[in-house]
Amino acid sequence: MAASYLIDSNVLIDYIGGNFNKEIEQRLDGILDEGFSYSIISRLEVLGFQAPMEVLQQTLLTRNIDDFKNIPHLVFENPWDWN
Repeated sequence: MAASYLIDSNVLIDYIGGNFNKEIEQRLDGILDEGFSYSIISRLEVLGFQAPMEVLQQTLLTRNIDDFKNIPHLVFENPWDWN
């Protein structure tokens, strides 16, 4: 069974920017060709927060509100505050 990868935004940004050596780039080529997953946060980071409005209209559940409070139109809730 092939490994399943969840790719962080830093990897995607550096890959797109050509910041990896050829050996690493080739390995990443294979992973990206086979399919991978990424989080909505990684998507926002890679897109530079220029994501379509329907993406930004999702609600982010996080305890880490401070890291996201400056993203325009992003709605977030802290489940630990629900009680």
